[in-house]
Parts: sequence; structure tokens; C-alpha cells
Amino acid sequence: MSSVSLAEHVLMRRRCAIKVLPHKKVNDTSYLERFHREAQAVASLDHPNIVRAYDVDREVDGTTEIHFLVMEYVEGHSLQDLIVDDGPRSYRDTADYIRQSATGSPTLTRPGWSIAT
Repeated sequence: MSSVSLAEHVLMRRRCAIKVLPHKKVNDTSYLERFHREAQAVASLDHPNIVRAYDVDREVDGTTEIHFLVMEYVEGHSLQDLIVDDGPRSYRDTADYIRQSATGSPTLTRPGWSIAT
């Protein structure tokens, strides 16, 4: 599983999320291809309920290779955090979360696509 960290572009003063491929997966060609397909898929989407991709790249420092995806940072909490912190949501809140998620889902229903986590 990849890790995601908060970063800031110094010159642009823009916060972003950086998803980094696990070091142990760098030499796994199928995992690396999946990571790049995810980056291409996210970059091709444009919807207010789906984060934007800014860049995908790799850095090599000696023998260490780091593959990363730079994405839009969205302020807030995950649904999981809300449930852990505040307990189960009401039916009304749950329906609202589903509605918000569903408004972006038609963008994701293209042939051959799957949703990555």
C-alpha cells in the first residue's frame, strides 16, 4: 500500500498530497504499472468531487528509487476518521455522504477503469 503525505510547493505556496510507491514495490513491474495507470486515470478526470493530479515522477538518489504522484490536497477528515471520532452517522448524514460521492461516480464509470485505494 502506498503512503500519502502532505507537502507544500515552496514557490507556488500550494499544499498538495504526495502519494509514494512503497520502496519494496519499486522493482515489481505490475505494481509500478498499476501505479502509473492510476496516475494517468486521475490526471484525465475533471470533477469537483475528485482530487486532481498535478504530476507523477520518480527520483533516484544513489541506489534508492522513489516513485510518486502529486495530487490536490483536500482539507478535512476522512469518513473513517469521522466514524471513529464521533461514532456511527445518522441516516440523513449517511445519505448525504453517498449523494456527494455519487456525483463524482459517473466520471469513473468508463470502460476498463477501476477505482484505486
